Amino acid sequence: LVGYGYLATIDSSSASLTNINGDSNVGGLVGYGYLATIDSSSASLTNISGASNVGGLVGNGDSAAIDSSSATSTNINGDSDVGGLVGLGNSSTIDSSSATSINITANSNVGGLVGNGISATIDSSSATSTNINAGSNRDNDNIGGLVGT
Repeated sequence: LVGYGYLATIDSSSASLTNINGDSNVGGLVGYGYLATIDSSSASLTNISGASNVGGLVGNGDSAAIDSSSATSTNINGDSDVGGLVGLGNSSTIDSSSATSINITANSNVGGLVGNGISATIDSSSATSTNINAGSNRDNDNIGGLVGT
């Protein structure tokens, strides 16, 4: 829906996609949501993949505010900073949001809700994942059911 959302306000919006592929900042609704406000929005995906900052709703939520939003995905694949809702949640606030994923596969900073939650605030949010896979890299680290790191 949005590739680069600088100061964007996204309210009651949705995206339903079969395949989305990119390099970095790949999200089902927003690729890079710098200072974005996302409220009551959702993404439903079959396959999403990228190298880094890959999320079911937002790839890179740099200082974003996400409220009452959700992502449902069958397969999410990336190398690092990969999450069911947000790949990289740098200083973001996530409230009353959820992610449901069947398979999440990455090498580092992998989480059911947020892959990399640097200085993030997460409240009343949840993740339901069937499989979180650490890939084949021997240096896999920071893998979590809710937040990778």
